[in-house]
Amino acid sequence: MYMRKSKRNCFGDTIAELPAVMFLLFIGLLIPMMCYASCVYRMVFFYFAVRDSCNKAAKASTFTVAGTTATTVFAADMAGWKDISGTESIKILIKPIPSGSPTFSASALTPGTVNVTNNMYFIRETAVGSIHPVFGPGSWLGLSIPGFTGPLLLNIVVDAYVENPSGLTN
Repeated sequence: MYMRKSKRNCFGDTIAELPAVMFLLFIGLLIPMMCYASCVYRMVFFYFAVRDSCNKAAKASTFTVAGTTATTVFAADMAGWKDISGTESIKILIKPIPSGSPTFSASALTPGTVNVTNNMYFIRETAVGSIHPVFGPGSWLGLSIPGFTGPLLLNIVVDAYVENPSGLTN
């Protein structure tokens, strides 16, 4: 008996591999990238909250008012966003103009120590925040991945030039 050999086409292998490729694209790549994109947006919002409160504190008339202004503005900005939490603190950064290392002061300066001819004065705001992921807490394949299944911790430091250096003594 004579058997005829037929040439088969290779178009069916694409349909057989389609479920594996779709799983890899959507589950393996697309969902983690969406999670990290949402974390990046939340990081930007957190940075804007820190920058906004530091700029408002630098425009305050005294250091005491600067502290309360920074706390109030930071809390108001953070209240508008879900899954972002953090704390902030301010310090006075004193940079000598000619040379030398900068110094910090966590409280108001003593009267008579403000020297605007030899120093530049900044408000430094340091914020420690936690960005929570889109998915709830848990693990993925037994791993806790910051930004994907666990909170992403970050520190942001912003400096702003003080508009009224003589007010840093109050």
